[in-house]
Amino acid sequence: RLVKLLQQAYAYQSLRSNCSAGGARPGPAVRSLLQDLSCPVLPNRLRATLRGHRGDVKSVAFAGRDGRYLVSASSDHSVRLWDLEAGQDGPPAVLAGHRGRVWAVHASAAGHVVASASADGTVRVWVATAEGEGPSDAQGARGADAAPPDGQASRSMDGDSVREADLFHVGQLAVACRHVVREGPGAPVYTAAVAAAGGLLVSGGHDRELHVHDLSAGGRLQCTLAGHLGAVTSAAFNEAGNLVISGSKDARVRIWDVRSGLCIKTLSGKCLGEVSSVALSPVADAVLVSSRDNANRLFDMRAGKVVATYKGHQNTAANFVRATFGPGGLSVIGGSEDGAVHLWDTASGTPSGTLGGHGGVVYAAEWSESALLLASCSADSTVRLWEWADLGAEGNGHGAEEGAEPAAAGGSTH
Repeated sequence: RLVKLLQQAYAYQSLRSNCSAGGARPGPAVRSLLQDLSCPVLPNRLRATLRGHRGDVKSVAFAGRDGRYLVSASSDHSVRLWDLEAGQDGPPAVLAGHRGRVWAVHASAAGHVVASASADGTVRVWVATAEGEGPSDAQGARGADAAPPDGQASRSMDGDSVREADLFHVGQLAVACRHVVREGPGAPVYTAAVAAAGGLLVSGGHDRELHVHDLSAGGRLQCTLAGHLGAVTSAAFNEAGNLVISGSKDARVRIWDVRSGLCIKTLSGKCLGEVSSVALSPVADAVLVSSRDNANRLFDMRAGKVVATYKGHQNTAANFVRATFGPGGLSVIGGSEDGAVHLWDTASGTPSGTLGGHGGVVYAAEWSESALLLASCSADSTVRLWEWADLGAEGNGHGAEEGAEPAAAGGSTH
């Protein structure tokens, strides 16, 4: 009976990993059932191009539990929410309200809380609920995940009424602006992140400080994290939500304890340029740091040492070229000033290929483990969606036409 259960567990995980869909690839060797299998292949084919922004697209994030929706931020002052099931023909919801370029967007792990950081000195917190759900049906109805009732304006964190709290609709979602954080005039906000549980928000920008707000307590300012000597360009919570990792133009990465507001570790001396992004590994106690010296580096957070370096892309001039993790944390993906998405093997730092086709700087790329899609955004005002396909079986496929390198990008991460 035990053997039968183990066989069923393997079959289920193998199907979920999407490795052998349609018999295109054999399933991976199984060495342990203590950890879920990950997709061992990388995106190599263009699935769709999303157009609509009137300025360069600075940031993207997947939203919704199943990764069905995508949020994008642009210099055209807008945040757009796309229904990926509708494809490139489906009109997005334009989330209006910002009065300056939007530098970054971030979605909570559950996908229902989205934060957008703007040059207008504000962070807007958007809450999405399924059509027909009332506030009592949403997760954390009294906290960050609760949407305001129809016809009621949200309250901003500085006490002003949020007039733009009308509902925006796309697909099966209704989206409303719940909070506005005002960092002050003349102080652009470059980054914002929501904790996994959706209860905490951290933001940072030109004023060199990070501000942590408790969304479940009406947006009360919980603490201010001060210590960076340059503008804060990127910030992220750890999975537990008790630590904040931040990167700055001072070429340093700091790790902060949220409860005490103290910096407990500084990673410096290895990055020769301004830090443009930080991202936490989903499988190890490590942080990926992108800096404006044409390098991404993986730091062991405990030892404070660089354990891998990723090169081959260009990151010296554009604000801000970012990097993050790909399928299962086994690969690193990042933007580049050469107009391509670059991919590397996480453990070895070996390049795995590129995805070309954008007509300008690629600022960022994001991977959805649920949707098995990669999204990239660029100065060419578009968002591109990439997927894996067996190009050998399809012949000269669509991915090759769009500038992908299928021989490298379609291989295994092992």
